[in-house]
Amino acid sequence: MLKSEMIKRNNHYIWAHYLKGWSKNNTDIFRRTRKGISSYPVKGLACEVDFYKISELNSADILFIQRWISKACVELQEVHKVFLADMIRLSYSIRALDGHGNARKRELLLSNTLENIHTTIEGDVKQVLDALRAGKLSVLNVAANRYNLHSYIGHQFSRTRFFRETFVEAMRLSGEEHYELANKNWWFLSVIFGVNVGYNIDLSYNHKNVVWLTNNTETPFLTSDNPVINVHPSVVDCPPSELPPEDIDFYFPISPTMAYMINESDAYGRGVVESDIRLAELLNRNVLLRSDKTVFGSTAEIIQNTKKPRQKTP
Repeated sequence: MLKSEMIKRNNHYIWAHYLKGWSKNNTDIFRRTRKGISSYPVKGLACEVDFYKISELNSADILFIQRWISKACVELQEVHKVFLADMIRLSYSIRALDGHGNARKRELLLSNTLENIHTTIEGDVKQVLDALRAGKLSVLNVAANRYNLHSYIGHQFSRTRFFRETFVEAMRLSGEEHYELANKNWWFLSVIFGVNVGYNIDLSYNHKNVVWLTNNTETPFLTSDNPVINVHPSVVDCPPSELPPEDIDFYFPISPTMAYMINESDAYGRGVVESDIRLAELLNRNVLLRSDKTVFGSTAEIIQNTKKPRQKTP
């Protein structure tokens, strides 16, 4: 069977190749579970069956999505409208395949559409990410490479289980109807939010504090199942909030020894910055605080002292 004909149900919301940046054997990394700390193959981590399975769009879904599209900048609204039109046509195709012995073709469209979008984004950035991990920062002198990196970061921000749960739960405050619509259509909104975030990062590249953190301390950088986080001084060490932050310092670790930042504040400097152990510990602490279920590391030792604190109930 051709790969394009395989139904993709085991969906990674964190790219396995990204996680390999923490692997010493190109296969396994460390994490904590209820059984303790152990190494696990990256292909079995941060994934969920049918996580990216899409749904057919009806008129209520379309109106809900259009309201979110209208919140985007004018330049991106047209991009989102084209994507919406594509997904409406796809919904017609899915309905047409209902019954008549077309169950497999229908399942291919439902299960593979969003997965294939993320696979394309990952393919575009793979060489860039590998070059950066090898210390070749000059790769970002090419505008297309910067765009692909920022696009990947934007989509990684919004494609996770953490994003889904936070966004859908926040919609509950607007009423049960909005909650149900958000729950059904989060997959579509995750794409447009990812485009928005990536576009805005790329647009601000020359206007904000871009930082490359190198880390040669005894405390390597961690990552998590929610790897793109805000570490602006106004929110650092604070529990995640359902309300959007006023200021953002994006932090994205790409290996135990390197991380990328696009910052509104000047708290972390500018350009290539050597992290000291205090900064590495602060960033790791906030990766843990903003993780969904777990953090990932290159050694058992770095995971040993990480245990997510219980959130106090009001």
